[in-house]
Parts: sequence; structure tokens; C-alpha cells
Amino acid sequence: MKKFNLLKVAVMALIAVFMMTAVPQQVYAQVDKKLNKAREKEAKVVINNLKKEGWKMDDISRSLEVAVMEHIQKTSNPETQPISATVVCKIMSNCDLYARTEASRKYAQQAASFIRERIVGDHNLDQGDLSTEFAKLYSGFEVLVQKEIKGELVPSYQVVRNASSGEKGAKEYKAFFTVNESKASAARLRALEQAFRETEAAQRYANEIANFVKEGFKISE
Repeated sequence: MKKFNLLKVAVMALIAVFMMTAVPQQVYAQVDKKLNKAREKEAKVVINNLKKEGWKMDDISRSLEVAVMEHIQKTSNPETQPISATVVCKIMSNCDLYARTEASRKYAQQAASFIRERIVGDHNLDQGDLSTEFAKLYSGFEVLVQKEIKGELVPSYQVVRNASSGEKGAKEYKAFFTVNESKASAARLRALEQAFRETEAAQRYANEIANFVKEGFKISE
């Protein structure tokens, strides 16, 4: 009888463990299902908008539907952000280079704007006699971020259409990239170190400014 009771307790314990592990798995499955539905809905909107605007895939070996869905899945990771750029070009082999340069410029402009807002909004560090020095810092930082971030942009997909200008042979080329925030943060810090060399006054607040630079910011596409 005692052995039977021990066996019963063991079975009940196993059932309890199973229930504890099974329930979270069911919850996770439901969450994943909802997330996938939300991504599919988002992808459908993006695809419809691109088609309405006359965009077509540059790479005919991939479908627009697959490319957009893969891009959305990549950027669902909190560490990965999307950024896009549209350029006009005639020679298709140059389009990607132009688009990467434009995306880098766009990112750098937003990074410099974010730093300026943090410095002015939180600490008013760039007031009075320091305003000129900080103006140099913002300008230098933006230029250097553009240079440093370019290599961190990962191509996702590209679409193309006839240029709205109607110019013969001209195409509008839109490239979608992703950027990893850890790598982007390192690129911003490299840019800041170089920018500090040109602005001695700003170096007094190096730690505060470096903390601002480390902060992530949401990229506006």
C-alpha cells in the first residue's frame, strides 16, 4: 500500500510538471500565431501600396510578397531597424551605391538631430560661449556617422519604377536596408571620437554626450 501511495505521488508530480511546461508552450504558440497574423497584415498593406505606386522588384528572381514579408520578419527583432532610400538614376549598376549613400545620409542626419535634442533638451550644454563649438560637433558628427554607418547597412530588397520626371532612361530606385543597433551604436561612437578632436570645449562633457550617442533612437523611414 505504501509503494502504491509513493507511485501515486510520483505520477501526480509528473502530471504537475507536464502541466507547468505545456501551458506556457500553448501560450507562446498563441502569441506567435497572433504575431504572424499581424506581420502578414502589415506586409499586405506594404505590398498593396508599392504596387499602387507602380513599384516592381529589381531582382526578378524574388517575388515582392516574399521580399516584403522577409523584411518585416527581420525588423521584428528589437535589435534591427529598417531604413529606406529613394534615388533617381539611369545606370542600374550605380543605383544601389546611390541608394546606400542616401540611406547613410538620412541615418546620419537623424542621429545628429537626436543628439542635438538630447544635449539641448536635457542639459542645455551648448549655450553661451559653447554654442559655436557644439555647432562644429553636430556638423562633424553627422558627416562622420554617414561615413561609419554606410558599411553597417544590410540590403534587404529593392524596387524600381519609371521616374516621375519622364526623363528618358531615368528610373526611380528604392532600396530597403536593415541596421543592427549594436553595430550602429558602435559606428556612432567611432564617429563621436573623431568629432571630439575638432571640438575641445565639447570634450568637457564627453561622458554625457557619449551616453546620448549610445542610446538607440527610432529611425524615421
